[in-house]
Amino acid sequence: MTPRQKDVYLYVRYFWGKYGYGPSYLDIAYGLNLKSKNNIGRIVRRLTTLGVFERERWSKRETKPAGVKLIRLLSR
Repeated sequence: MTPRQKDVYLYVRYFWGKYGYGPSYLDIAYGLNLKSKNNIGRIVRRLTTLGVFERERWSKRETKPAGVKLIRLLSR
C-alpha cells in the first residue's frame, strides 16, 4: 500500500467511525486537501481490487472498509 492509499484508507475509516456512513469522493478530497476527485476514484478502485474496501454500486457514498457492518439505531 502506497502512502497516499494509506491516507485514503485511514480517512475512510475515520469518516465511518464519526458519521456511520461512507464519504463521497469530494469528502475524501477535501479531508486530505487534494483537488482531484478522479485521483481519489482511482485510489479507491485500486483499494477495492486489493480487498481493503467494499463498494455498493449505484450509491453516492459507496465506499466502506471491508468487514464493517452498518448498525442503525432507532430512536423512539
